[in-house]
Amino acid sequence: ISSSGDDFFVLRSGDTMSGVLNLPANGLVAGTNQLVLSGGNVGIGTTNPGDKLHITGGGGAWVQNDAGVGYFYADTFGTTAAVGGQFVGRRARGTIASSTHPTSGDRLGSFLGANAKAENAWAGLTVQATESHSSSVQGMSVSLRTVPNGGTSGLEAVTVNHNGNVGIGTASPA
Repeated sequence: ISSSGDDFFVLRSGDTMSGVLNLPANGLVAGTNQLVLSGGNVGIGTTNPGDKLHITGGGGAWVQNDAGVGYFYADTFGTTAAVGGQFVGRRARGTIASSTHPTSGDRLGSFLGANAKAENAWAGLTVQATESHSSSVQGMSVSLRTVPNGGTSGLEAVTVNHNGNVGIGTASPA
């Protein structure tokens, strides 16, 4: 670590520093858009993070720990009862720059649970498009999938179709 007056900086890869790292007012950019800290937001793969954490590009976010407990919290505080913590899965076809509406059969979002050591079975809740979507039509169904004891094949346990009909043990309730 070298210093020039009150300015401290890291000279090369492998150097370390301690203490506070003061960033310029316009943030910090590592590479073109690998990591961007700007206006209190963190962006990975984007030069303009739109929220506290904004990840753009292939893959997703992966959180692992060896503490024996893994949590994802979505805490909300306020005076209205309308909104609580939410997980929102959204789907479009195409690319970020040129997207189109989902089509019938597209999985729109899921909340799934699986064995991290042998992920050959999963259970959870899935939302699926039941028609080709546009701005004016967006039919969807919700299904709950389970895996019976002693097995690794998932079963569609409960389905609520686009008309609100409920099927138990069938993916096509009447």
